[in-house]
This record gives sequence, structure tokens and C-alpha cells, in this order.
Amino acid sequence: LSNSAVFGIIVFSIFCIVCCKISLEWHEALNAVLCYALALRGGGEEA
Repeated sequence: LSNSAVFGIIVFSIFCIVCCKISLEWHEALNAVLCYALALRGGGEEA
């Protein structure tokens, strides 16, 4: 492989890792918000 090809693979790998990390964090944040909203709604229905 040429240096530019290796560099491209490294950049692509870092990009994938960063995107996966961000998507996982967003997934956890959305889950937390959803659970909180369901808890609020459930509490409102019970009260």
C-alpha cells in the first residue's frame, strides 16, 4: 500500500470510531430522556 492509502485507512478508521462513539452516547442520552418522559407520564397518569 502507498502512504496515501495507509493514511486514508487510518483516517477512515478514526472517523468510524468517532461516529460509533457519538452514536452510542446519543443512544444512551435518548434512552435516558425517553425513560424520564415515560416515568413522568406514568407518574402523571397514576396521580
